[in-house]
Amino acid sequence: MTIESMQKRMKAIEQKNIFKFDHAYIDQIIDQAKTIIINHDNDCLVHGDLDYRHMLLQNNKLTGIIDWGDVGINHPVIDFMAIHIMFPKAMHTIFFETYGVVSDEIWFYAKFLACMLGTYVH
Repeated sequence: MTIESMQKRMKAIEQKNIFKFDHAYIDQIIDQAKTIIINHDNDCLVHGDLDYRHMLLQNNKLTGIIDWGDVGINHPVIDFMAIHIMFPKAMHTIFFETYGVVSDEIWFYAKFLACMLGTYVH
């Protein structure tokens, strides 16, 4: 997925009157994301396609994760975007308490990836 394909999808979404994007805000996110360098020295096992479609919930608790077809070794930022997509900002503290420290740059890049995924239309 590229920035160009994201912008193309945003245009298609707006042309169909599905949603009106705040282009200044999105451009700011894109510009900042372009400056971030992802260091792969500490890559780990990632799901690779983690979002609400692949999380099983029962009684408001996560009980399983499915569709491991994209699993691989990569930077964990790939899976962090799910936190931005699925959980309100007020709950991010709980994630950090459980996971540990995540740099501001990596957390921001996860937000950028979540924005990109948010434009994906099946």
